[in-house]
Amino acid sequence: MSQDRTGQPGDGRFYIPRLDQLDTSGCLPLRMILFVVQFRAMFDVGSGVASRLELSQFDEVSDHLHVLARTPSGDDWKFERFAPFSAARTGLDLTGARVTDHRLAPYNDGLAGKLGRLSRDRLPFYVCTPIEQTDDGESHRLFIPMGKRKGAITHCLLLKL
Repeated sequence: MSQDRTGQPGDGRFYIPRLDQLDTSGCLPLRMILFVVQFRAMFDVGSGVASRLELSQFDEVSDHLHVLARTPSGDDWKFERFAPFSAARTGLDLTGARVTDHRLAPYNDGLAGKLGRLSRDRLPFYVCTPIEQTDDGESHRLFIPMGKRKGAITHCLLLKL
């Protein structure tokens, strides 16, 4: 495994928790269920091993994947990768923007609180949020915590359908 000067995994590698901790008994959309099955097959090796994350492996769902990174202070999150689907939908590429950016309203309502939950609980989770101002009326989100350092949540993979 390659590492950078700080001893952290390099080359797009992250410590990723197993998704067997994710409760999939709810009504997840079919594309999200298929993503979870594929993700488990690729990454459920345990959180003690840093794995290379290559988003293109997830085919058309990869356009719906955001990569969020905690700011150095640990108090806020920013988009390290703004999902191409969301960029096309909003007309904005908000890579580098904070998740609380007002230009994302109403899509980011409650997002900071959910990321706080992710940081506290350190477990992947799914949430469906009603968004009345949109055509589809709801937002399906799957939050997967990741870390550049073992035992630390520094990133989040966010699938939004």
